[in-house]
Amino acid sequence: GADFTKIAQAVPTDNAFVRADGRHSGNKYVRSLKGRPTVIIWKSKNANGTTGFAFTGWHNIWNYNNDNFRKIIVNSIAELGGYEVPAQGFSTRRPSIAEIDSRISGKKKPASWEKALKDWERKAAEWNAESDAKK
Repeated sequence: GADFTKIAQAVPTDNAFVRADGRHSGNKYVRSLKGRPTVIIWKSKNANGTTGFAFTGWHNIWNYNNDNFRKIIVNSIAELGGYEVPAQGFSTRRPSIAEIDSRISGKKKPASWEKALKDWERKAAEWNAESDAKK
């Protein structure tokens, strides 16, 4: 067996539980956990000596604008790669929402795209306020 270590957990918002049943969406087992913490990042030390890392939050590329999101991803990958991660972790440069948007290619953007960008810019300002206050 594998030895699992929780790295992060969160309580999903209520709207995460209102989707129809499906392989990649809500179902009665998932909905029974509404309001309870869910492990979203974990690592494992496997019986064969390898190490694994899993994260359920890759859904939005915009999350890379979040300093805490990037830090946990970068540091988890660095640790798996055999690097010694400093106590405060490695830091990376924050890409702007506009910079992330400029790297999205190959898909036609919907008519509501500009409104969505404004929404993500607002969210980004909220979630990075703590990091910005420490600077």
